[in-house]
Amino acid sequence: MSLYFEKARVEDARALTMVQKHAFDDDAKRFMGKSVGCGPPGYSSLKWNINMIKRGMYYKIRLDDYTIVGGFIISSKDNKTYNLDRIFIEPEYQNQGIGTKSLEFIENNYVDVNKWILDTPKYCYRNHIFYEKNGYQKVGESGELYLYEKTI
Repeated sequence: MSLYFEKARVEDARALTMVQKHAFDDDAKRFMGKSVGCGPPGYSSLKWNINMIKRGMYYKIRLDDYTIVGGFIISSKDNKTYNLDRIFIEPEYQNQGIGTKSLEFIENNYVDVNKWILDTPKYCYRNHIFYEKNGYQKVGESGELYLYEKTI
């Protein structure tokens, strides 16, 4: 399986919205017993995703057959600190190393960044293990979120 990381285009918005909906609704079902509605703001909105794609640092993750299996959005806090706003993988493709390869791509392509920050829901235990395995440290809590950082 070959993975490709490319800037998302408006034409990708529908597929990326569906992948986000599947990924975040799967977490809600798995960890909270809810069928929908526990994802981050805009996760199921085509309009929101189109707007984020137009703003810039929104990437799609695809396989060699052009299937979009995930995506991620990053933003700059300042010239040396960036935020991993979200990363999402279609549930059937999770636990195959795609998330780890995505983080490697991000770090290798944003080499001037000294610190990465992110937040993730307290209830998403798999996320905590994933981020910590990839060098992130929990630095605090805010409401229902755990805050993580990785200094490069």
